[in-house]
Amino acid sequence: AEQANGDERTPTIRQSLEWKRAMATGLSPDGQEVAYELQETDWDANQFVTSIWLADARKGAKKPPRLLVKRGTAPRWSPDGKQLAFLAEQDGRQEIHVIDPRGGEARVVTKGDSEVTSMAWSPERRSIAFTTLDAETPERRARRERDGDIKSSDGDDRMTHLWLAEVPGDESLPKSADRLTGGGDFTVGEFAWSPNGKRIAFSASREAGLIGQGSADIYVVDVATKFVRKIVETPGPDTHPIWSRDGRTLAYQTFAGKTEYSYGNHFVATVPAGGGESRVLTRRFDERAFPLGWGESGIYFLALDKTDMHLFRVDPATQAVSQISRPDRALFWQFSFDRDYRQVAFVMMDPAHHGEVCVSATEAFAPRVLTTLGEQLDPFTLASRELIQWKSADGTPNEGILIKPPGFDPARKYPLLVLLHGGPAGVDWPVIEYDRLYTYPVEQFAAKGAVLLRPNYRGSGGYGEKFRSMNLKTLGLADAPDVIAGVDFLVGQGFVDPARVGAMGHSYGGSLAAFLATTSDRFRAFEVDAGVSDWAFNYATTDHPPFAPHMLGATPWENPEIYRRVSAITYLKNARTPTLIQHGESDHRVSIANAQLLYRGLKDQGVPVKLVSYKDVGHVAERPKAQRAMAEQTMDWFSRWLWDERGEKKPPPISPKQTKLSPTTNPRS
Repeated sequence: AEQANGDERTPTIRQSLEWKRAMATGLSPDGQEVAYELQETDWDANQFVTSIWLADARKGAKKPPRLLVKRGTAPRWSPDGKQLAFLAEQDGRQEIHVIDPRGGEARVVTKGDSEVTSMAWSPERRSIAFTTLDAETPERRARRERDGDIKSSDGDDRMTHLWLAEVPGDESLPKSADRLTGGGDFTVGEFAWSPNGKRIAFSASREAGLIGQGSADIYVVDVATKFVRKIVETPGPDTHPIWSRDGRTLAYQTFAGKTEYSYGNHFVATVPAGGGESRVLTRRFDERAFPLGWGESGIYFLALDKTDMHLFRVDPATQAVSQISRPDRALFWQFSFDRDYRQVAFVMMDPAHHGEVCVSATEAFAPRVLTTLGEQLDPFTLASRELIQWKSADGTPNEGILIKPPGFDPARKYPLLVLLHGGPAGVDWPVIEYDRLYTYPVEQFAAKGAVLLRPNYRGSGGYGEKFRSMNLKTLGLADAPDVIAGVDFLVGQGFVDPARVGAMGHSYGGSLAAFLATTSDRFRAFEVDAGVSDWAFNYATTDHPPFAPHMLGATPWENPEIYRRVSAITYLKNARTPTLIQHGESDHRVSIANAQLLYRGLKDQGVPVKLVSYKDVGHVAERPKAQRAMAEQTMDWFSRWLWDERGEKKPPPISPKQTKLSPTTNPRS
């Protein structure tokens, strides 16, 4: 793709997709080295590929990191720090490999019929526990060969289970692995070794995939006898077990019995490792807490704080929560600790800086940067990002990210593009690196002369459970006015051209864009990516059917009216605004039939509309060529309708009285 404005200091869409990103970190047990993933773009293979690098935690960026593994993910140090395990492809499957970080060739540890999905060293460092999808049974293989590849609704999905692989100190690898769990009663999720290496705690659901998420409970398996015992069983998901240092207690993530887990807070809780009464520790912490590890000073967890993301710690005795990471106005994630939790490695980014691998003392937190990935952005002039606030029509406070073009002049009138995040419990952050996740050509739009708004409308994460619950039973009806209020606020600042406003969104953001496209006259063009147009239809076709009843309080058969009220398709006769629809043909979260339904309806209404579908793309475009194509389609569409590059005329607006939606109104098509 060419430069958005002919300026070589503006990155092209292709160049934006080529920026290298630091991913997961692995801090060595002694805290002296950090193994981390580096993601790069391989256009020939049409893949984002990951290598593993080593950074010196003592010398920082003064000593350049060195490449350890050309293709690999999930670096895991052995407890003595002498070996590093990682996942890499072997004979077409993802298998466990080990390598001596000081030198030598990697060795393959596992060889099976299915890919390894996760792994963890045993405390005695002679074996690795791992999870893998069960191999196809002979009966199922025979049926497939006879009848073709069919799938039944009566539960023939393959389950994921725990295995144990020996890691001897010679070249006689791989050896046969030992199965620890099996059968069709549950499928294994996250797991953790006990400090003495005799037990493994794990979460498991009764069904595979997202549909089984709500049934996840905590189990413990005895490694020697393979006896499995359920430790925690509550309504709603119980996941991510972590052992105390003495092995007597388990910490885990829980919704504390809440079954509508799509929007509520989840907490850090503890339970005796042999079973017993659970204690919820973070109930007073009003956000979703993701447990990471248990040190002498308490249990560490990750959580959002509005548009920040931080490391926190809860004291199991007092339930007091402390924020560990600093400063604010930054994102900290991908944490890993040394054996004593005195040092922590992580990836840090903020509005002005690309993500870098850092290390810090856990106490007296002060990030020390180990990488120089931000240098790849030096040749470019980029947009600025800042946090803004406004109030919705009903007085609800909102925040969002305002992205301004280089050389922004408040006396000018700019086109405005609104970028809608998914979830709806997602959240937008004021960072550069995040922009590519939704395949929005942000830098190119800004260079073309647009301001952009990423609104954190009601229902977004980071602002507590009450705010995240404010669009229950009112999807679109309640949160669309927040978006329109954000547009009004920026128009009122004097630098936005009210006649040139567009909106785009992915997943729930696409659903919200579709709703706005059929109910609002404030926009000149839309892009709907992987969005729901009919919530009742999507309930029957999605791989996550609990979501809609959680958010709407009923199934379509119990309350068809509420599904009708929140569906964009209900208001199709109001639609006038040109709309680009993009969708993956292999999307199981939101069926492409949603896109086809919206396209046919808009076409019948005479609305300018274009549907672009992508073969072998699921709910998220994971390959660079698809991401580039989607971004280019989006760029072309808004260039056509907001910049009038084809001499298009704005369609006549719909009546304002048809756009005044609220949670209490019931507009008719």
